[in-house]
Amino acid sequence: MATWPSSLGNPQFSGYDLETTDPTIRTDMEGGSARVRRRYTAAPDTVSLKFLFDTAQMATFRTFWDDELLQGAAWAYMPVKTGRVSGMETKECRPLQGKFKAAIASATHWLVAFQVEVRNA
Repeated sequence: MATWPSSLGNPQFSGYDLETTDPTIRTDMEGGSARVRRRYTAAPDTVSLKFLFDTAQMATFRTFWDDELLQGAAWAYMPVKTGRVSGMETKECRPLQGKFKAAIASATHWLVAFQVEVRNA
């Protein structure tokens, strides 16, 4: 499995967003409370990531995205913050939707954003 290049650093905290997946199934009853049960135990989290890359980092990211992440189809070890420990931790992640968004932040910097699903978060 690929590993996030250390030269790309950690995601920014600005715009960082974590959303859990609902692992339950709900059955409404004719009377009384609905029946709720857990459908599965390994529900992936969805994390929105933002990075600020200089020109060289952007080139590294594009190569990593195309060759290692297979344009969003493959899993990789990436630094994320899941709330289970105090800092960043390396988790298995896969981009959602196979795309990222990049905006020019300055003449020499790119702001890159994409979402990943985090396995066993």
